[in-house]
Formats: sequence, structure tokens, C-alpha cells
Amino acid sequence: MNLNKRIKEVVLLLIIIGYSIPSFAQSPFSFGFKTGLTFSQFRGPSETDFEGRELENYSNENGFHVGAIFKYRFTSKVGLESGFFFHQKGTKYNYKGDSWYIVRSLDNKFRYLRGDRDEEIQITNAYIHLPLAGYAKLGNFEFSAGVYVDFLVGSIGQGEIIFDGVSTVTGDEVDRFRVTSGYKYIKDNVGEWKGTQSRFLVVDGESLTIPKTNGAYYIYSSKEGNLFNTVDFGLTGGIKYFLNKSLFIGSQLLWGISDVTNNEVDYSIRFLRIDRSFIFNDDKDTNLSLQLSLGFSF
Repeated sequence: MNLNKRIKEVVLLLIIIGYSIPSFAQSPFSFGFKTGLTFSQFRGPSETDFEGRELENYSNENGFHVGAIFKYRFTSKVGLESGFFFHQKGTKYNYKGDSWYIVRSLDNKFRYLRGDRDEEIQITNAYIHLPLAGYAKLGNFEFSAGVYVDFLVGSIGQGEIIFDGVSTVTGDEVDRFRVTSGYKYIKDNVGEWKGTQSRFLVVDGESLTIPKTNGAYYIYSSKEGNLFNTVDFGLTGGIKYFLNKSLFIGSQLLWGISDVTNNEVDYSIRFLRIDRSFIFNDDKDTNLSLQLSLGFSF
């Protein structure tokens, strides 16, 4: 009985859709979807050494996007396009050169080191992506330009830090060590570390137990918010090529104009203050992304 009821409901739904599609096609409104790959990186100033050489580098990180497209036609050639997407953006970050490091043991003892840092981290931020653009058709091509706003819903970082240096108190050398980065920038708390694995590190003649994998804010004493800002906005422009009336391939450039990072949490890796507190970066890091998509427009 329940199966027959479900069959009737499905048949009724298909009949409604069948009658709706022709009327929807005559409406100025239309919809579709697209999905594909995203290539992105941060753009921003780099810390430099005493000779002016850049110590930081950003390169492309790969992600994906998927979501729905909504259109309003003014004419058969011109209209507005919006959408609702899940969109990954991020960057591959590298720092190599003179730096400091805070060793925080599992029993909350702090030791300060100066030396050479080699850090690599793969950052992936997930956003709800809301674009609004005007579009114009020219043959099989469709060109668009507009703005977007993104809302951060997830943020992770994976990588490692290799450090080789000396104690700032005694000048004693510290054995080269490696720390894994297992960051969840939205969820992690101050002083949080990951997993159960630890190791010993001798600093100033004392053997300290330190975690093998740190959280995003493990060496912080306190923080004002998270590293990445909740809202990102910028400009967008793109092109689609329709293989037939509905199926298209396309590319979209997203040029961020807002600061991705929270300057009250984003500290300098090059220097500490005399009192050993963080020096926070008063700079601007922005997103730059390229989408390559396959889509279908009804």
C-alpha cells in the first residue's frame, strides 16, 4: 500500500515538472548548475630578511566548486546571473629563513628560540559563494562581470615546520626538530594540540615533552577571533562557451579585494617584541581564484 502511494506521488511530481518546464522556459527566469575545479592563492606582502629578500611565498592550491545558477533575462542576449555555491579557496604557503619559535611543553612551560625555519602549509578555506553579475551573449559565447560575497564555513591547514636554532636565554643549540601542523582555524582553541603522540626536546638543559602535531593556536596565550575573516568579497568576470543550447564549459576569475586574514591574530614569523609577545601584521592578504567549470542551463 505504501509502495503504491509512493509511486503515485512520484508520477504526480513528474507530471507537475513536465507541465512546469515549458512555462518556466517562457519566463524571464531560468536556472542551472555548474561544477568544476578551482585554482587559488593568496596575494599579499612578504616578510623580508636584512638584505630585502622575501621569506614568504604563496602558490596555487587546488579545490572544487559546485552549486546552482539563477538567471533573469532582460532580453534574449542580456540579463543578470546569480547563484549559490560551495567553493574551496586557499593557498600553499612557504616560509624559509630567519625566524623565532616558541616551544610550549605539554605542562605549559615556554621556551623561546631563534634560528632557521622551513615551514610549508597547505591552507584550504571553504566558503558559501554568492555572486551577482551582468551577462551578455554573443553567438555561443556568454560574457559576465560583477561582484561576489563569500561566507567562510570551514578552514584547515596541513603541513610541517622544521626548525634549527638556539635558546634566546642561554644561546645553547637546540637539536633540529620537526612539528606537524594539523590546523582547524575555526574550531581550534588556544593551547590545543592534536593526537596523543609527543616527543622530547632538550632546551636550556631541560627535557621538555612537546606535541608532534600542533593545533592552529597552540603557542598562543590568548587570541581575538580566528585567523581567517568570516566574510570575503571581490570582483568577478567570466566567459562561457555553450556546446549546445544548454551544456556549457566556462572559466571565472574571482579577484578578492577584502583582507582574508584577521590582523589581530596574524602574527609576524620574522620577529617577536622585546617582551616576547607577538607582533601582529598590519597588512592585507587577498584571494585570487580561477574556476574551470562544466555546467548545464535549463
